[in-house]
Amino acid sequence: MKRSISQESIVTQRPAFLRTLSIEPDSPATPGLNYDDDPAGKSPRDRRPIFWGRRLSPKGPPGSPKFAAPPRGRPPWAYVLTTALVAGLLLIVHVGVSGELSSTKAEVARLTEALRHHEEPSPALRGSAPSPTARRHLVMACAVDATHLDFQRFVYSLRLEANYKGDAALFVREDTLPWLREAVDVVTVEHTMPCPSDPKRTCVADAAWGPVPVSLARFRYFRDYLERHEPYDAVLWTSFADTFFQRDPFSPPPFSELIEEKKLVMFGEHPARPLLRQVYTMNAIHECYGLGKLEEFVNDETPALTAEALLGAGSAVKSYLGLLLFHVEAYFPKSKTCATSLSADQGHHNVVAFSKLPRDLFRIAAYNTGQVFVAGQTRLAKEKIKTEDGYVLDAEGKRVPVVLQYSSFDFLNDKAKAIVETHAKEAIKRWNV
Repeated sequence: MKRSISQESIVTQRPAFLRTLSIEPDSPATPGLNYDDDPAGKSPRDRRPIFWGRRLSPKGPPGSPKFAAPPRGRPPWAYVLTTALVAGLLLIVHVGVSGELSSTKAEVARLTEALRHHEEPSPALRGSAPSPTARRHLVMACAVDATHLDFQRFVYSLRLEANYKGDAALFVREDTLPWLREAVDVVTVEHTMPCPSDPKRTCVADAAWGPVPVSLARFRYFRDYLERHEPYDAVLWTSFADTFFQRDPFSPPPFSELIEEKKLVMFGEHPARPLLRQVYTMNAIHECYGLGKLEEFVNDETPALTAEALLGAGSAVKSYLGLLLFHVEAYFPKSKTCATSLSADQGHHNVVAFSKLPRDLFRIAAYNTGQVFVAGQTRLAKEKIKTEDGYVLDAEGKRVPVVLQYSSFDFLNDKAKAIVETHAKEAIKRWNV
């Protein structure tokens, strides 16, 4: 739902003429108002603002009006007309602002309630029936700027290495490789272009926001895809360019237990660089939401939540995407960077999760726990990643299903290439690569 004014600005800001009318008689000069030239020697308290050519009364007995009586020589009807016009404007603004605030709160409440009352996972997901069918699980990723090797790494590791049997959807350019349609559901994304702020990055055209980084535009693709299909028991969205799979991302344990306990699972990055120390993410948050807004809800140890992966019940993921997009559209009129910043996706994700979403609706999987391993910030800690035969292990020594940001490490690059080489012959047989 497109908003002409943001939720935050409705609450914290008032129109200029409302601030003007609420000025107290003894208040100091207010910027933006018209002042007469005062004779020398007069104190600032006597420099009284003029509103629409009429000076506000500085003092008077209790109950006296704030406007002075009409000057002599000016017809009384002009004074009455001015007062009536001001009152009318006040009424219009009050109704408009109240209505906008009410509708904004109502929309946030509706989206949050949708998260709370999502459809329950099927019995198969809870382990009381045979393995779930392909229809019940979905992996989504946006791959508009991918190379042939990128497609091989992602698809081979997902379908062959991890032996994932569920649905998968890739959002790609129109000129993508034909064999992909045999392995995944291919959704065409048109009108790609270099990002104005960084020509090395890829943007897509958006009617409302202009050129938008793929990292943010994918939220719309994901939500629209979920709306067009029957509800899934579980959905994983993940990044494409820096990801490979080691086993089925939906294989329990601990996945089924997490979904039953919480509606969504979000993944924390390495504690070596918590949220408030993530420069690009915090810059995007401050540019869009303002200074100090998120800081009210987090502390120096709060982990940064990666926007590259999220796991949850299908309808809960769809509702959360709606909540994310609602805040982008609500704040976009305030700052264009809300949609165009290259870190906007992670900024919105952390703001909505920590300050808008009730904590009983999601769980944070700390670094090196859960289904997704976020490798990038590990280099800062000079910490050795646990491996076995080249596979990344979690804190319990189990093979992690999904590895993100692997390209920061040479041995993980080698592992990704090895997966492609290992399954090359099988891929040719299955999909005629």
